[in-house]
Amino acid sequence: MATRSTLLKRRKQGRAFTLIELLVVIAIIAILAAILFPVFAQAKKAAKATTTLSNAKQLTIGFHIYSTDYDDVMPMTIQALRGTPSNGCGDWSDWYPGNEYVGILQTTYPYVKNIDLSWQAFQPKPGSLQTPMVPDPVDGVRTGTWGAWSKEETILPNNIALNVWDGGGCNIASRSLTAVEYPAELGVYMPVVGALQGLATWSSDPKDAMVDIDPWYNSSVCSGADTPPFPPVYAAFKAYNSSMPVGHADGHAGKIKSNAFYIKQGCPDIVNDFATKAYSSKLWGFYLQGYPINP
Repeated sequence: MATRSTLLKRRKQGRAFTLIELLVVIAIIAILAAILFPVFAQAKKAAKATTTLSNAKQLTIGFHIYSTDYDDVMPMTIQALRGTPSNGCGDWSDWYPGNEYVGILQTTYPYVKNIDLSWQAFQPKPGSLQTPMVPDPVDGVRTGTWGAWSKEETILPNNIALNVWDGGGCNIASRSLTAVEYPAELGVYMPVVGALQGLATWSSDPKDAMVDIDPWYNSSVCSGADTPPFPPVYAAFKAYNSSMPVGHADGHAGKIKSNAFYIKQGCPDIVNDFATKAYSSKLWGFYLQGYPINP
């Protein structure tokens, strides 16, 4: 008759896994991981897209409240002119230096009150970005009022939508929101994917940081557009699985598809074609007053 200690020993031995069983369990775990990890990656990417969409909506709501407070006048993407230019756009003495621009991030901050909303989730704000204000070379005073606070962001305003420009005399002004015929379709905030983390840039040089987007240069793409490098707005469109978040002038945020972009075979003169044709005018807007628009 087996003793009590012998029975306990047998029970303990019966609980052990064989090597084959362990290998089977490990194989099952590996298969499940191979299936689930891509799903987790897609879920993480979808969450970031939702974050960017939410940020664009909050910025657009702030933009809309700003316009309400200023008699339905939209905030300009940048405020860079000292006054009416004396010799046209070519006279750069009429412009403040780049580090003295006041960007839309500053002008709308009282209505948003969260700088982090100005960065899209795929390229978040990289710590501290500084844009020190310096004395004006003309009158010797500091024209900037924002100290060392950055004007950079990766969710940028659409300068064609927000600014009015005559194309020659450098008469740049804010656009009236009530003058927009299709505010629910006009895109005012769009994410940008640049060469540097947290900066909207064409190049790897932080001096090339963008403060707004120009749809002609940043959205127009040549045939074979699926081969990088992409223009910054189209690069964001590709990063968001060809469904990019956009904040619209009426205060809502949605997503745009590939038919919103101007993709041309050969690209002999893509910018001129975009400028002189009424292409996607409901989304991008059109600010060259007096320029002929061809069908």
